[in-house]
Amino acid sequence: MRVLVADDHPVIRSGLRKIMEEEPEIALYGEAGNAEELLHLVRVERWDILILDINLPDRSGLDVLSDLHAFQPELKVIVLSIQDEPAYVGRAFSRGASGYLSKDCETEEVMEAVREVMEGRSYVSRALADRLGHSGSRYQGRFPPPKGGFAGDVEG
Repeated sequence: MRVLVADDHPVIRSGLRKIMEEEPEIALYGEAGNAEELLHLVRVERWDILILDINLPDRSGLDVLSDLHAFQPELKVIVLSIQDEPAYVGRAFSRGASGYLSKDCETEEVMEAVREVMEGRSYVSRALADRLGHSGSRYQGRFPPPKGGFAGDVEG
């Protein structure tokens, strides 16, 4: 599995790198600190999954989502963000994300989300799913976005 991480905080990238290094199925790991680096890496290398921060210094991660899929339509994207409002989650899914993790999720949950998304399922961190009203054993972290979007979804 080829994993790319885009986050402007070196400490977050370092932590994710350590998580990925422990996983035997990760064949290649790449990092970008801003949208320009991210788009360059997506143009020159094929990736299976991207872990994307919403708050990049030069451009919103949400705005970058459509550009990413123009270069790599099959790229699966998990948003990893401190933003845990339903509107952000809805916008991420509507723009092509397959998963959404809060930055306060447990370490194990990162790889759980990666595996779920790589198997073609959507994923929202457990704590966030609880806030969105999708708690309970039925979802177990897997998340089908509701028809019609989330309460509080915004355009743009």
